[in-house]
Formats: sequence, structure tokens, C-alpha cells
Amino acid sequence: MAQPRVPQPGLLPGQSRLREPPSIRLPLVALIALIGACTGVVSKEYTYTRSTPAIGRSSPTTFIVRLSVDSVRRQVIWFADVHDEEGDLGRTTHTWEACTILDSRNWECPPVAPPPDYQTVHQVSMRNGQLFEYYWSDERQYKTKHRILGIGF
Repeated sequence: MAQPRVPQPGLLPGQSRLREPPSIRLPLVALIALIGACTGVVSKEYTYTRSTPAIGRSSPTTFIVRLSVDSVRRQVIWFADVHDEEGDLGRTTHTWEACTILDSRNWECPPVAPPPDYQTVHQVSMRNGQLFEYYWSDERQYKTKHRILGIGF
């Protein structure tokens, strides 16, 4: 006569402690990340926190930037969300044109230098995957943050 099956502690009936071998898990994770990157599930954000608060605010300002680089049109589209501990400060979009784009990790856009003195007031560039912005006298070096399904790491 067959022995009745006794479930193991911590398992539901029908479950087992068997797991796929580690040699399968790593390629599976890599495949999921690759598919996610191709479908927009994986994205990059660039963050910069200005140490001094904006006028009339009491906490430092954080800039979160997302980019779209189009090497054919020589354009960089800049999406920026700005906030501090007190709340949202706004969202801006800027299209930079006539950029010099070597690849998605190395590019530079021409400076904005209005008359009468043609001093550079705004310029953006990326060197080896590091995003830089010059805005008036503020030189910003952004940190890269990766997101998968909206979760940052």
C-alpha cells in the first residue's frame, strides 16, 4: 500500500522545493532585461539636486531629466521635472537642435547665447554617459538612475 504524501512545512499542496538551476536563472534575467529595454520598460533618468533652495522655498531643488536622442535629425529632446520637499515646481520640455552626436552616450548641443553680449547662458552635453548642463552660472553634473517598470535603482 502506498504511503500518503505529507506536505512539507511552508508549502501548499502541489508545491515542491525544486527550483530551476542557477544556469537558467541568469540568462532568463538577462533576457527579461533585454526585452524590457527594447519595449521601453527599462529607462534612464538623470538627477541633480541643487544645494541651495529656489527663491521663496526652504528645501533644495531636485531636477529629474529624461532624454530622447535622435542622431538622424541631430536633436536632443530634454524632459525635466523639478520638485523639492514642499512639492512640484514644474515640468519643462526643450528641443535642442544642430547637436553634434557621436552616439547616445557622447553628444553636445550648441550653446544658447542671446544678444547683446552673446554670453553662454544654457548648454547641455553628454560625455561617456555622464550628463552635464550649464545654466547661467550653475554647472550641473547629473547622476544616472535606471528604472525598470517605474522602480528606480
